[in-house]
Amino acid sequence: MDFVVVAKKGVADLDNRALSEALEKLWRRHCRLARGS
Repeated sequence: MDFVVVAKKGVADLDNRALSEALEKLWRRHCRLARGS
């Protein structure tokens, strides 16, 4: 769970919108690879 702590700590240093967009892109890519499509 160290990653979660680091992520929460880093949120204050980043623009919320940019962070959300980056996470969304990573999540969509992960979902695509997980499905194997």
